[in-house]
Amino acid sequence: MRGLNPFFPFLIGVALILSSSELPVFSQYSLARGRMAMEMSGSVSVFYNYRILKPELTDQKKNRFSVRDAQLQLSGIYDRFLEYRIQVDVADLAFASTDPENPGIMDAWVQLRPHPLLGLKIGYDVLPYGRFSRVPFLHSAYWQRAEVSRGDIFSRRDAGLTLSASLLNKQLNLYAGIYSGLGEAILRGDNDASGSAELLARVDYSFPYRLRNRDIDEVHTPVPVLSVGVNGRYNNRPLPPGKFFPSGSGGEYGLKVVNGEKVAYGVDGAVAWKGWMLVAEIHQVRQRPRMAQDPLFMGLPPSLTKGQVFTGGWVCQLSYFVRPLRLAVALRYDELNVNDLAPGILRTLSPALCWKMAPWGSQIRLQYWYIFSEDSYKEEKYNHQFRLGWIQVFR
Repeated sequence: MRGLNPFFPFLIGVALILSSSELPVFSQYSLARGRMAMEMSGSVSVFYNYRILKPELTDQKKNRFSVRDAQLQLSGIYDRFLEYRIQVDVADLAFASTDPENPGIMDAWVQLRPHPLLGLKIGYDVLPYGRFSRVPFLHSAYWQRAEVSRGDIFSRRDAGLTLSASLLNKQLNLYAGIYSGLGEAILRGDNDASGSAELLARVDYSFPYRLRNRDIDEVHTPVPVLSVGVNGRYNNRPLPPGKFFPSGSGGEYGLKVVNGEKVAYGVDGAVAWKGWMLVAEIHQVRQRPRMAQDPLFMGLPPSLTKGQVFTGGWVCQLSYFVRPLRLAVALRYDELNVNDLAPGILRTLSPALCWKMAPWGSQIRLQYWYIFSEDSYKEEKYNHQFRLGWIQVFR
């Protein structure tokens, strides 16, 4: 491909050579005493990223080696009634990162279970909203989630309280919660001056049995399994005159929090069978800013905006797991209309390969992005991007 850095294919060759070398086998570390059990685990992931910039651009700062994760996780349970988890990414914690996809603090919660099927979780965790957003990084073929589910349209994590119930052998799951509404930015300190909270609810159902939050069918499900989910969230954050949201709380597009009302809703589904897995979801967000001069209105008069701005997008992904090779092959297409008042839609095609090298707990991943079209609300600097790297899990 035109402009391809000659170092990139060399890196692929090095990764393949390293994958054949002998590595120690890692096992999970656990402690148990009486009615208490505790487990420790972690992971490290490093990658090289390369972009083919648009002809008029010369800033190649994204062509780099980087550490995505240096995670440590501590999970425990006491007498089956109390669960807890602390998970941090040391690489991002050092910079006090609140990146929605990869923050410094990933989990910090306690959950009470008055009944094995009921849960009351208090703390900071991934929110029960959408499907792609909740797929654990280690159980995906991709380095990065689709744009609509990365966490810049709505927060992926937040601090608050979640009620959950699992019925019909965990095929039917119900969630309801109340959260700060600032998402990952709540880790920096106080709420915004409105003092408002966000409400969220979700229900999902799998048939004929439970389907976990994964986008690869590693077990080669012998019969077709279908899962569908619907969810919604609402918050109203009227800021007093002269007050502003905390720095960075708006995300990349300035949409995560709005001085006014915000409603988001979505539908998702997945089907798995004999190594094949098809996953799709769609989201719609309606913002109603209080101020007529809000930047989201793009300077347009109320007669055109009707006092509201819509953001929407969808993503569809097909994958197959080649079990003899432990190789996941995936193809994803996604669209995002950041602001319906601005022309253009961001459209991206992204294939990926993920080689899971049992029993070492190692993975080699390669992801490629091709941008078909852009949203003028935020123009991209590239049309092609590659990311290749290694993941090592310690369990």
